[in-house]
Amino acid sequence: MSQSYQLAKAGLYFSAARGGEEGLPAEMKEAAAALLADLPPGTDLRIGRRLTGYDPLPHEVLMADSPAPFDYVFEASGAGDAAAEPLQVAIAGMARVLGDRIDRQTAAVFAGTEITITAGDGPVFVVMPLRRVPSLSHDDFMDQWFGRHAALGEKVEGVRYRQNHVDATATADLAGRVGLSFPPMDGLTESYFDVLDGALALLSREDVAVGAIEDEKRFIHHPTSQFALYETLWRS
Repeated sequence: MSQSYQLAKAGLYFSAARGGEEGLPAEMKEAAAALLADLPPGTDLRIGRRLTGYDPLPHEVLMADSPAPFDYVFEASGAGDAAAEPLQVAIAGMARVLGDRIDRQTAAVFAGTEITITAGDGPVFVVMPLRRVPSLSHDDFMDQWFGRHAALGEKVEGVRYRQNHVDATATADLAGRVGLSFPPMDGLTESYFDVLDGALALLSREDVAVGAIEDEKRFIHHPTSQFALYETLWRS
């Protein structure tokens, strides 16, 4: 597998608390712009909102009884080891601004490293927080996911695929900063597309809808993982 690029990354994943939806995207955009002013040059911030209204994808059919996907995503990434702490501060800052508008019973955070498996970006994207098959250790999971499955992902024509590798200590520290408690993730997959129709077409293809899913079952515990498509609302 040809590993191409690595970034420090942190993220906040949540749904709105009851009554907290009104005006939320505008508040997130305003907060993100303010946070960006204190971040190193080149930092990438992105706000995403979950897409709905399309026929369920094969992953969504498989995971119909899994935990509900998050409605909003706020992610920060940047180059260099020194970027990690400012990114985590930005995520904590967003959580502080939104306060009780976040459903804290279901929200989660991430801190770690983003690794580009196949190059490319886009305004429509998948976020898939992963939890391992119970019989595997985290190291076993990583051997399967990064050591083997990533090479399969490289072969899927048109895919723009990234793996986000969890720093468990940093993620736990970030969760403590923002007052969250959630089942630990073993990783977080993202794929990017230009338009929703393109995402639906690729994710329904046999090599993804059958081949990739069957391989995932060897190491991903789909009943405790999550999957959703998002549209980018704002990006720095």
